[in-house]
Amino acid sequence: MPNGYVNTTPHSAVHHRGVALAALCSSIIASGHSVEIWSGDCSYVSHTERYVAVARVVSAAEPLDIGRLMFVMAHPAMGRPGAAAGRAREAAASGCAVAGP
Repeated sequence: MPNGYVNTTPHSAVHHRGVALAALCSSIIASGHSVEIWSGDCSYVSHTERYVAVARVVSAAEPLDIGRLMFVMAHPAMGRPGAAAGRAREAAASGCAVAGP
């Protein structure tokens, strides 16, 4: 699931999307199935370089942690470009490769 928002996106839109995902996951699990949630982000570091990050938020093999899911998918600070730029700087500083265009 893409997790990136521009600074003009209302907090309520981010929150409602996360709440809807949490409700969907709860319903799927209540019906006897498992869920696995991945969150991704792609942002430009410069005109020629992009930073791409993908992380598993919920594994199908673990119990659903609604608090973690809500923080990652419904907290406005998690999907802002500033956060992505900070992650790109950290990756570059640690020697991780930054994906090209």
